[in-house]
Amino acid sequence: MATKPQKVDAVYLWVDGEDATFHRLRNAAVRSGANEKSFARRHFRDSGELRHSLRSLESHASWVDKVHIVHQDGLPSWLDLSNPRIRTIRHEEIFPDPSVLPTFNSCAIELNLHRIPGLSRRFLYFNDDLFLGRDLPFPDYAAPERRQRFFLEPNPISLWTWTKPVHDKAYAFTLRRIRRFLGRKRYNECLQALASTRRGWRALLPLRCLLPTHVPQLYNREVLSELETLFSDEYQKTRAHRFRAPEDIVFRILYSFYLVDKEALEPRLLDWDSPAYAFVRLESDPAKMKRAFDRITAIDPAFICVNDDLNDFPEEHPSLCLWREFMEKRYPVPSGFEKKTARRSRAVRESGKGKTEVVASSLAD
Repeated sequence: MATKPQKVDAVYLWVDGEDATFHRLRNAAVRSGANEKSFARRHFRDSGELRHSLRSLESHASWVDKVHIVHQDGLPSWLDLSNPRIRTIRHEEIFPDPSVLPTFNSCAIELNLHRIPGLSRRFLYFNDDLFLGRDLPFPDYAAPERRQRFFLEPNPISLWTWTKPVHDKAYAFTLRRIRRFLGRKRYNECLQALASTRRGWRALLPLRCLLPTHVPQLYNREVLSELETLFSDEYQKTRAHRFRAPEDIVFRILYSFYLVDKEALEPRLLDWDSPAYAFVRLESDPAKMKRAFDRITAIDPAFICVNDDLNDFPEEHPSLCLWREFMEKRYPVPSGFEKKTARRSRAVRESGKGKTEVVASSLAD
């Protein structure tokens, strides 16, 4: 795998939780008996994550070419659609069977990313709650012998999920389908390779697959196209699930196993306690959230992920206020993806003064 690609794009999923069409579809789905947990406010709340994630991308990954934003209805009012680097793609452009739309299932949408027209062969996939904390050289994703690096976290996937949430059941379902496809012997060999990142006391634990880390991961659209052919039945069924389902295929798990089987992947562990990765769940205790954000500022990680777990808490909740304040302080400068009419306030300009310049460093070091 070349260390300097010809072109690498970025892909984001976006949903406008305040869009009138979205609310109409949401209410119809709830009336039809859909699980209301699928529509928890935290899944669709916009606290400015996409705007600030794009700022982090432009600041710390200058090698990324175009940015593709996959959406259903509505786009952010601040997004500059005249920017030639921005492309917006509606779901019906990439779903082979538009009759399954609308969908509220990110697993279903992800299975179609390789169908984005004009997408680069290799691309970075972001969720809007993922941020780059410092300069990210492309070689951090490259490994010797034409392989790529894929990041895992110390969070084992359990196959025993009777009382687990639906996403855990989908993880387990995906592993079972992979095991059936590879055969038990090769599956265990791949599992061993993926678990080779474990260090210290974790190496003594029973062998279990680790979950791909919540960071921007590099994908090859040609590999994803191969997976669609090999797992066509599973792809078709997952695409038809308008809401998250226990029988969903999770593409990041499928992708990592497939590349390990082809000896084309080098797994890398990103520990929650490492200076390279900060994972935070928004909770109702403002003091706890302040400590978490202060820690991010202190360790200056390469990757930041902040999950909104506040369910139906109001926008003015102190934890949400702290979160918005943190993003604005860390990423105060508008990106080229924002309309030029969006100007920083005086307070924001002043918060950016004296900001320490971050020296680029490679995760491969």
